[in-house]
Amino acid sequence: MRNMLLVGALIVLMSCKSKVDQAMSDLSSLKEKMCACKDKDCAEGVEKDFEEVGKKYKGDKSEEPSADDKKKLKDLMGEYRDCRRKARRGGAEAKSAEALKKMTAMKDDMCACKDKACADKVNDEMTKWGQEQAKAVGGEDSAPAPEDVKKMGDVTKAYGDCMMTAMK
Repeated sequence: MRNMLLVGALIVLMSCKSKVDQAMSDLSSLKEKMCACKDKDCAEGVEKDFEEVGKKYKGDKSEEPSADDKKKLKDLMGEYRDCRRKARRGGAEAKSAEALKKMTAMKDDMCACKDKACADKVNDEMTKWGQEQAKAVGGEDSAPAPEDVKKMGDVTKAYGDCMMTAMK
């Protein structure tokens, strides 16, 4: 919401071509900074810069920018938000890859089991690991990407199939 107010202020405040050009330049620079971020702390720093830039244009109620300028601004904001979302996720992609690797190893261990005792042992390890992972979850920004969720689901299904075979 805060960002939408600032965007609105930028749109309303850009009255002449020089202000429009300056606002576009400022927003473009912020977008580039945000897209260079690799973690949440960096993204938060750029957000502070964004707020400062918004203050620069606040209060000027000059004429509206052109439709073309509004579209450019909207596109820049969309790119900025996409980069912010990725930066806030931080190392979530690496964490997802690590989790998938661990799940695959446990699935392989389960598939190697030939009896219930082995399956119980691997399942206890999987349960303990899963509980540790649940405690480490850090909100929507740390959630796995949809394609990783599918891969994890496939590994989990194979794990379950192997467990059922070992328990027979």
